[in-house]
Amino acid sequence: MNDLDVDRLNDFGFEVVQLKVLMAQFIEGLLPDFESLERKVNEQDWDGAKTAAHSFKGMLSVFASSELVRIVQALEDELKSLSQTPDRSLQTDMGVLKVRLKALHSCALAFQDRL
Repeated sequence: MNDLDVDRLNDFGFEVVQLKVLMAQFIEGLLPDFESLERKVNEQDWDGAKTAAHSFKGMLSVFASSELVRIVQALEDELKSLSQTPDRSLQTDMGVLKVRLKALHSCALAFQDRL
């Protein structure tokens, strides 16, 4: 499965130079941003995790498939609920999300090499 949405990138009409800069920033931040989100989840810092998920979703909305964005949106919604009723546990499988994001990272690197 390829979660990199090249068609969406083309729809934005970026010049190649702009796309190279944006892609480099995306690649550089993708895994560290996810690790920050994951750390907040592991610490059960639901408010911090919700904020991190929201920011993360915004970054993904430019580069990732709509399916992956929906997954992160569902996570954000779940975190919002948890911040209001913290006695529940997270149902989203962070491991599956991490695998998808690592694959997205690899696709983005390959795409960047073709620019």
